[in-house]
Amino acid sequence: MSAAVLLLFVFFALCYSQVRRTHTVENPVTVTFLSRNRELRSTYHENGNVKSECQYSSERLDGFCREFFENGILKSRIEFRNGREHGTAVFYRESGARLMRVRFNRGKPRETLHYDERGLRIESEGDEE
Repeated sequence: MSAAVLLLFVFFALCYSQVRRTHTVENPVTVTFLSRNRELRSTYHENGNVKSECQYSSERLDGFCREFFENGILKSRIEFRNGREHGTAVFYRESGARLMRVRFNRGKPRETLHYDERGLRIESEGDEE
């Protein structure tokens, strides 16, 4: 029964999202349509690993945007609303340890936390103008 449920889920997922691949050496981008006005754009490093995945709505960043180092480790995760940073942005070192976390409100940084090489918090700055 679980195989039937999985098959049904895959069928509906394929019906409601479309993928347009323009993945070439010159233009390594894959666009996945999530709904009528929402899409996920993915770019790739030369080695084939994902370089970035960003959500767009009406041609503006809206949702999350993730960047990856060439080795596949997460480099940053930033939340957007209507083309501006809104929410939390987290940046990482190539080792995977957290580097910095910034909280945004409508494109303006409100709080910044810094971390050492091990990912431990060392400093914070609040309500920046």
